[in-house]
Parts: sequence; C-alpha cells; structure tokens
Amino acid sequence: QIVATGSTVAACEQAYISQLKENNIQVNDTVIIDQTYAFEQKGVVEEVRSAVLGGTTYYYFRLAGSDDFYRINAQTCERAVIVNVGDRVTITGNAEQAGSIREAETIS
Repeated sequence: QIVATGSTVAACEQAYISQLKENNIQVNDTVIIDQTYAFEQKGVVEEVRSAVLGGTTYYYFRLAGSDDFYRINAQTCERAVIVNVGDRVTITGNAEQAGSIREAETIS
C-alpha cells in the first residue's frame, strides 16, 4: 500500500506521485493539474541551505534583496536539489505566511 502525506493537497499529490515512481509504477507525467498559488516570488538565488528533518530533506532559498527564506521539501519538488546560487527562479506556494521562513511548493 502506498500512502502519502503533505501540508497541502498539492504537496500530498506530489509526494504520492514520487512514491509511485519509486515503486516502479508508471505515472503519466503529461497530466497537468491546474494549480493556483497564493504567492509567486521571482528573483536570483543568493543563498541556499539544506537540512534533514524527520528523515526528509528540505532546501532553504534566500533571494537577492530579501531576508526571507523559502523552504521546499525535496521529495515533492526534486528540482530544488539542482538550484544554485545565482540562478534566476520563480518560487510558488499555497499559503501567505509571515516570518523569515516561508513554506513553498515549487521552484522553477
């Protein structure tokens, strides 16, 4: 049995898809689900950090001109692993949040 969890529906869906792939279950990658995000932040990555929390790797990105970090789960957004300082990116998330660390869903 394959079970996935996430802080949002989109995160849960991505975790489930990742688990299907890990278990060699064919997934149609051409299916695109219309997703509206609460925020979208564009900029150049100035700092990247990572941490393993509860067995899950998270990447923290800070964009130029900002003090805020955007936290992305590597299981639900594999692209986070290959983003480098100096890359121009768009970060999206489902919830507007206050504070210096904000949960994000995608980075592209």
